[in-house]
Amino acid sequence: TVDGIMNGSFAGGREINRGGFIGSVGAPTNPNPLLITNCSTNMSLGSYDAITNIPISTNPTMGGFIGVYGVGTRTSGNAVISGCFSTGSVSGGSGIAGFIGKTTGGTMTDPLIIRDSYSTGAVRSSAQNMGGFVGVIASGASILAERCYEKGNLYNSVGSPCNMGAFVGSINSPITTIDCYSTGAVISTNA
Repeated sequence: TVDGIMNGSFAGGREINRGGFIGSVGAPTNPNPLLITNCSTNMSLGSYDAITNIPISTNPTMGGFIGVYGVGTRTSGNAVISGCFSTGSVSGGSGIAGFIGKTTGGTMTDPLIIRDSYSTGAVRSSAQNMGGFVGVIASGASILAERCYEKGNLYNSVGSPCNMGAFVGSINSPITTIDCYSTGAVISTNA
């Protein structure tokens, strides 16, 4: 079980997975659940090297709260994120979002459950696959989202096609949403 608050900004070193609260987290294995409750972050994320201040070419996956939720070879497990939020902005390339940048695929039968959580920071990308709440849901990594919302604006400079969505950018596995919404503007500056 994880709970807490993080503040500040993070440009990163040379990490590939970046999150305002957690960079990368793996799916749990039964009987050990993954519970992240009542956590928040206002960290802003960018895709440049913190040491040299030069844009990095590895195109990190970034999420305002979690960079990557990885399923791997697990087939079941109870993972719940509840009462969490991110208010920092995210600026980068592909696979970025206000809350979770990307879920990685596998053969998971249990969805990642996200309840009563939100993001409000702006998301800016110069590549494909970006979303206000989740950037990419990979094959084999489903999500159940209940009472979640996104209020940050999305800006993309790659033009079309760019897999850009107010709530989810790219969907390759099921997502079930219950009482979820997005109010942020979706703006492509090079269409």
